Amino acid sequence: MINGEPTDGAFLTAYYKVHPDQTIPANEELDMLPFDSDYRYMAKLVTLPTGQHRIYLKGSPDKLLPMAAQFDAHFDTTPWQTTVQRLSEQGKRVIAVGYLDVSDTIDKVTHEQLNTGIQLLGLAGIIDPPRDEVIQALKEMNRAGIDVKMITGDHPATAKAIGEQLGLADQIKAITGAEWEQLSAEEKEAAAVDHQVFARTTPKNKLEIVQALQARHKVTAMTGDGVNDAPALKQADIGVAWGLKAPMLRRIQPI
Repeated sequence: MINGEPTDGAFLTAYYKVHPDQTIPANEELDMLPFDSDYRYMAKLVTLPTGQHRIYLKGSPDKLLPMAAQFDAHFDTTPWQTTVQRLSEQGKRVIAVGYLDVSDTIDKVTHEQLNTGIQLLGLAGIIDPPRDEVIQALKEMNRAGIDVKMITGDHPATAKAIGEQLGLADQIKAITGAEWEQLSAEEKEAAAVDHQVFARTTPKNKLEIVQALQARHKVTAMTGDGVNDAPALKQADIGVAWGLKAPMLRRIQPI
């Protein structure tokens, strides 16, 4: 039985499929940086059986590929970016994995330690198709005159492909958090109404999207299952927190 995050479970399953007769190396975990929407990666510092201290990273290719190029001046990001785009257009979540060996005197992992770059291990494309009942529910919402928006940290091509599978609209319009931040307040109001998909977003972007819709006199409902969703959940006219994550529920009370 595999416990934990689905993504980690998928990686572990893939490992055993490739190496069915092996056990996972007995690395000792020393420290961890949890996933952060600003950095878009998580990192874990471990001690290998050899005694070597190593930082493993898992996160957005947009972040890890430049870090690999920083470590190796001859690293060519172009073919990797082409692969990311191809997998994303298939509706797959693309995750990059890398590592950095550090001194055995280091027992804490920080973002600053990764400024020298990392060695890329590879990319993984994960299929997470929408369930049939979700597609049906969205059809009913559309018939009722409810506009549904997707706000995600995924690659814009991935988010757009999933939006098309969900049937969010006849023609999906997507915008990234970086593009959103370049807009004026009035332009944000128009973009919030006109776009169905918001990709590579930050908690601040989520909050501003809700505020922009409200500025256009839209009654806004927001769903979320993480602490990063709390500001937008509290701002929305209807905030729906799900996932039974008690720390988040405490933070957003009252809604």
